[in-house]
Amino acid sequence: MTMAHGEDEAWAALSTAWDLPYGPPQVAAIEAVVAEADAAEWNDLQFAARALAVSAYQYAGETSKMFVPFAWCLAALDRGAADDRFVHQVMWSFKHIVAHLPLFPEVPLARTEAVLDDMERRYRAGGHSMHAVHQYRWLVARHLGDTAAAAEQYRLWCAAPRDDLSDCAGCEPTARIEHLADIGADEEAIELSVPVLAGNLTCIEQPQMILTALLLPYLRTGRYEQAADAHRRAYRSLRSSHSDLASIAQHVEFCARTGNEPRGLELVQRHLGWLAAPPDPYAEMRFAGATALLLRRLAASGHGDTELDRPPLTADETTADGAARTTTVAALGAELAARATAIAARFDERNGTGQQGAEIAALLTAEPLVDRLPLARAGWGSAAPAPAVPVEPVAMPPLPTEPAALADAAERYGSQFDEAAERAAWARFDEVCPSPVGALAGRRLMSRGLAESDTDVASAEGHWRAAADLFPDSPVRRHTALSLAGLARCRQDDPETGLAELTAARDALAELAAAAPAEEASAQEAPAGKAPVEDAPVEAAPVGDAPVGEDPVGEDPVAAARTAQERLAMGLDAAGRQPAAVAAARQALDRPADDRHTGRTHALLAFMHANSGEAASALSHAAEAIRLLAGRPAEMVTQVRLLTGRLHAQAGDFAAAIGEFRAAAVGAEANTRAEALRLYGHATLDADRPDEAIEPLTEAIGLWSGLGQLRPVAHLRAALADALGRTGRYDEAASVGEDALDGLTDPDDLPVRIDTLLLLGVAYRELHATEAAIEALDEVARHCGAADNAAGVGEANARIAEILDGVDRDAEAAQRWADGAAAFRTARLAASGDAAEPSETGDATELSGAGAANDGGGPDSADAAGAADDGGRTGAAGAAGDGAGGGPDAAERVARLAVDELRAARNAALSWQWADQPERALAALPAADAAAQVAGTETPRACWEVAVLGYDAGRILANAERLDEALARTGRATTLFAGLRAGGDLDPAPTPVEIAVRTLHARLLIGLDRRADARSTLTALLDELPPAAEEHRADITALLADTER
Repeated sequence: MTMAHGEDEAWAALSTAWDLPYGPPQVAAIEAVVAEADAAEWNDLQFAARALAVSAYQYAGETSKMFVPFAWCLAALDRGAADDRFVHQVMWSFKHIVAHLPLFPEVPLARTEAVLDDMERRYRAGGHSMHAVHQYRWLVARHLGDTAAAAEQYRLWCAAPRDDLSDCAGCEPTARIEHLADIGADEEAIELSVPVLAGNLTCIEQPQMILTALLLPYLRTGRYEQAADAHRRAYRSLRSSHSDLASIAQHVEFCARTGNEPRGLELVQRHLGWLAAPPDPYAEMRFAGATALLLRRLAASGHGDTELDRPPLTADETTADGAARTTTVAALGAELAARATAIAARFDERNGTGQQGAEIAALLTAEPLVDRLPLARAGWGSAAPAPAVPVEPVAMPPLPTEPAALADAAERYGSQFDEAAERAAWARFDEVCPSPVGALAGRRLMSRGLAESDTDVASAEGHWRAAADLFPDSPVRRHTALSLAGLARCRQDDPETGLAELTAARDALAELAAAAPAEEASAQEAPAGKAPVEDAPVEAAPVGDAPVGEDPVGEDPVAAARTAQERLAMGLDAAGRQPAAVAAARQALDRPADDRHTGRTHALLAFMHANSGEAASALSHAAEAIRLLAGRPAEMVTQVRLLTGRLHAQAGDFAAAIGEFRAAAVGAEANTRAEALRLYGHATLDADRPDEAIEPLTEAIGLWSGLGQLRPVAHLRAALADALGRTGRYDEAASVGEDALDGLTDPDDLPVRIDTLLLLGVAYRELHATEAAIEALDEVARHCGAADNAAGVGEANARIAEILDGVDRDAEAAQRWADGAAAFRTARLAASGDAAEPSETGDATELSGAGAANDGGGPDSADAAGAADDGGRTGAAGAAGDGAGGGPDAAERVARLAVDELRAARNAALSWQWADQPERALAALPAADAAAQVAGTETPRACWEVAVLGYDAGRILANAERLDEALARTGRATTLFAGLRAGGDLDPAPTPVEIAVRTLHARLLIGLDRRADARSTLTALLDELPPAAEEHRADITALLADTER
């Protein structure tokens, strides 16, 4: 911190430090003021800075430093050297000191009791209630395990009246709930919490502390959904607070006792390193104990040998090399159990009781309160959520009992594309004939190859070549097997061999088909649209028999020849010879066949045309395939529908895409249904129907989880979080988004991770979780910086600045705006000399996809109003207002970035003004002016930003009593707004921001004693006021009256 040069500047520095968020930067800033005040012997400032330092140390997790400045303040108070303005702060801190002294086993118990007695004496002397005194005597008695004293102090506490030294309306009931939970009065504890949680809690410690206190009461009374909700909400606020390590430990215990060990391990891995510098030994003990419990549960489930990273866990380890090392679940659990037990022994030795040792022993051996408590709402991550699309049950047909008949049935089901029945028949075959020989063995190898062809093509090829050798008396089957093996060669980068084998097999089968008697080919030659006799449902066959009057499918040379032609087309496609592949498939299509085989060929052509980018032809063939295969239990139909849906989605026809994805999900097997629902959910998001997206995405998460596919689950959770956020369900969006981040760790996941972080920034802002929002957006900035995406860094900082402005942390906001402006300038300068496309992680435009904050908007927004009065902020349409997808050229990108730079620079100046640092506000104006010069006024958005800069600069200059300069700024802003209205870029009537700037212009004219000009300005403004701005009429009328004086 820069040293001040006078007492007034030092007081200002203390005020600025106090406005900082709790943490090391605030501590350092206050310590610097203490040092300066001591050096200059500014008595009041010495007292004030130390009084505030006590709280700063507490909430920064540096509680051991609290005691010295507190004692200094008491001594100053006793010698009459206290600043009366901060005496209440010192009296308030008594509670914090009493609460923290027992947390250090090296502090004698007598010291804590003496401070308690002093607290009571001073409170009585000041005429205060004993309410807080009894509460903190209860706290000490609880720590010691003195149940009788705790009960008595609780009685006295509840009987005493509250006053201005009582804990807040959230914290004091939290302590009561802890007492009631201790004595098993869970229902009473929950009843006490209801009005508190329904109220407006403004304390920094709430509602996370009261929700944490309710975890066990909720669980023990069977309120599982409330318990899960309390965990999600509370932990979100605690996760970045080092001082709350003991409370975080309660959430680790919660996970360990609700069957959520994987979630608990995530918490442990996130906070384990905090043990190297815990806020106090008590928090160290509780976190070590809770972590040991969790790890014991994991070890008991068979994960004891699982390796974990072990960061430095003591100060000595941190100063040695600081490197993490590897340990196991079991070893780390044993280490931390011993650590917790040793600290508890130190407490018990100091206290003269066995309370802490007993508590840790109970914690280490605690058993689950529920086997498995889902932490997500509406089945998120559940393996069996409610279906989003109807599920049609699949009826299995009766099966024969003889091996040959079973093989016939399985092959027939395969020819009819009934994969479920085919698998069932082969499964029965394996039961009755586990070691087939001869042709039966060959047929089983053929089917095994088909089953493996999508996952292990080399193994499938081996099966097919072995099968070919087992068909000496069946040339149709032998050439079919060789045809399949040839296709496998093509798929293993050996197209010459594969295509030669495919052609030879196709020709051989064609010869066999030509030689076949006409009656043998009749079934395959039925005209399209008319099913042959063999299409009759197989289910009608008597159990134990093959369908009456039909030869085995695999012996039909006509069908085999046609299929071999399709297979040749597939081999050509795999070899990259798409035109030849399409021609070969069309040759198959020209051969007579029944509906199902003709439909299959159309499906093949649909995929080929789609892969070649010929969407219209692909859709045409897909529609014909769906028509011909309608009503059949065919996975192929589902895949064609998925393809059709994708093509419609790519063309922007989301309604048609959604219809196809829904249809594909009906009756599909789990893996295909999971994919259909995934695509359905994404299509509804693309169609801006987020409400509809929630159910399919939820079910898809459950299905993919059941399939063990964790990466798709993470992506689906990101999409679900997006849907929930877009429907205003921010709490749920934050929970799901947090879970998504845990799975988005692959480098290829970075774009989705960034989108999710942006969404979380919005959700956290809406949930008033300011630090969490900043943390998420800071990660976005880091990723963008690593990718040399300066525009993304700028936008992330701009969003953080907006959040900080919203919570009146104006100095921090100003710095973030300035950082954003600098980043946008870097991006602009780079773009002006390099027309390269934006990096993969996106530029500022792409960062707008997850709910860009908008603090008013420009001409491109729905509401160009900005602020409704002189005190409001305007602008920040951000990248979203100028979304320029599709690769803008360099000039367009430079122009857009110049406007983004201007937006950030002008807001930096205004935030410094709001931070009561007018000199810095004035100093920031030249940067904004320079950006405005580059941005120009040629585009509506640039013109609007320049106009708003005129308004903001007018306010800053007027505050500095530079009225002439301010008047010039507001005059130009008025002209620019009028031009935007005249050009149709704004509504015809003045918007609130224009009303504000014209009103300010009139005030400046009055201040310069140009009352006639002011009167003219105000009169014109009154005449133009729209009905929506009537609230301004009275103020403008009153100001107009001032011009007459």
